[in-house]
Amino acid sequence: MVDSIRKNIEEFLRDITCEYYNFGSGKKRTLDLTSIYKKYPTLFDKQTINEVPPEKRKLRGFLINTYLNHKTKDIQEEIARKKAEKRFPFKDKNITLSQLEVLIQYLHNRKEREKLHNLKIGFVKEIEPLKIQYLQDIYNTVPLFSYGRYFSYLVRIQNIDFSHYKRSFEFFLEETENVYTHNMNKYLLSKLGISLNSAALYDISYFFRGFEFDNQFKIGYIKDFLKEFLYNLGIDLEKQKNVHLDLEERPTKNPRAFCAPCEIPNNVYLSVLPQGGYKDFETTLHEMGHVEHFAHTSSTLRIEDRALGDMGLSEVFAFLFQYLLQDPVFVEYYFDMHDEDLNAFIRHISLAKLYLIRRYVGKFLYEYHLHKKEDLQSFHEKYKEHLEKALYIKIPTEMALYDLDMDFYSANYLRAWFAESALSEFLRTKFGKKWFINKKAGDLLKELWFEGKRWQIEEMLDEVIGRPFDMEPLIEEVKRVLKS
Repeated sequence: MVDSIRKNIEEFLRDITCEYYNFGSGKKRTLDLTSIYKKYPTLFDKQTINEVPPEKRKLRGFLINTYLNHKTKDIQEEIARKKAEKRFPFKDKNITLSQLEVLIQYLHNRKEREKLHNLKIGFVKEIEPLKIQYLQDIYNTVPLFSYGRYFSYLVRIQNIDFSHYKRSFEFFLEETENVYTHNMNKYLLSKLGISLNSAALYDISYFFRGFEFDNQFKIGYIKDFLKEFLYNLGIDLEKQKNVHLDLEERPTKNPRAFCAPCEIPNNVYLSVLPQGGYKDFETTLHEMGHVEHFAHTSSTLRIEDRALGDMGLSEVFAFLFQYLLQDPVFVEYYFDMHDEDLNAFIRHISLAKLYLIRRYVGKFLYEYHLHKKEDLQSFHEKYKEHLEKALYIKIPTEMALYDLDMDFYSANYLRAWFAESALSEFLRTKFGKKWFINKKAGDLLKELWFEGKRWQIEEMLDEVIGRPFDMEPLIEEVKRVLKS
């Protein structure tokens, strides 16, 4: 019976992932989950879930999550429809939500950025009742499966002690607070003429866009760069028939790049909306880390070990590729940057990384409170409190549920950030500062990718590096690069 369930899961994952890819890439205007769910009715049946013993944690967790998604599919489709159909007035045009989110990063005029931001906030408030209903439905349904409330369910299904990590993440905030506030205030004043405590979200996205580095990062170079980068690691992108790159521009394409592993390892898609500047290369490298992980996963692994394991594991490889742009040796090798320009870029991208990690710590602490208390009364205030404490900028309370990633994905991102720092340090030590052009380093990565999602992050670190999960390498890196 379990083997039959595995087969259904594999086919369902193929269909649902491709649907999300077609919608997210802008190839489809509507998200149709209903017709897919209708094809696999036994996957959303409590009896099916009960036939999977608790020790098969990955399979059982996936079936319960799928049950929850099935129950809330109408709300998800309605939110997706509203996002796709919404239009905002801008000058003499009506623009999509995706276009608005991109534009905010580009507008030099602060008043115009604020205006677009306020239009977005208006839309966020419009769909918030749907978000609340979605969350309430999740909270009400989880106890049916004997795991207690949602928080306890996540702990047991993901096999992660979130309370332990909460203390670790709070420690990271404390240890990096001074270097963060000093550098953010210094560079915001010098580049935008505003202090950290008077900055808003729309200022930060514009600030980190990094226009001054555009000459070194041309849109037309992305594909050739990817080919050369991967080839130097021993991967011929031209011969990877299971990898599909989507770099096309479409009006409703999600500005957030993503990887869609429709069939692991046979069909893996990359969707990127080119916007100009180093961010294109950063996001493409990140998603290529996912793509190569899934494309090299062994086809002989069971579906739970190919696709259903630790959500943070693939993020380690994504961050490993992404933050090569933080490595001066890599940037000097592939891009025309040297001396002062190179140092300025490394500080910029390192500060952006620190901002993002602290932002995700704030998100996690807010989500920890939200899910532990199942608090649908004071969540706005808690969101603002934790994000402002982490970032020292003005945070709109209305973004609380719009900014929410379910299943504690924030914690999985954070675990991956800390693991990536240890893994990149290990690769530099073992293969040298130019490990990224060493095919032996590529062979090691392929060995790790071959294991799919069989390991948890902590197991991989112990297996490969021989050290426990530790945040000191990342804290030391931050302080070294961003020292006054």
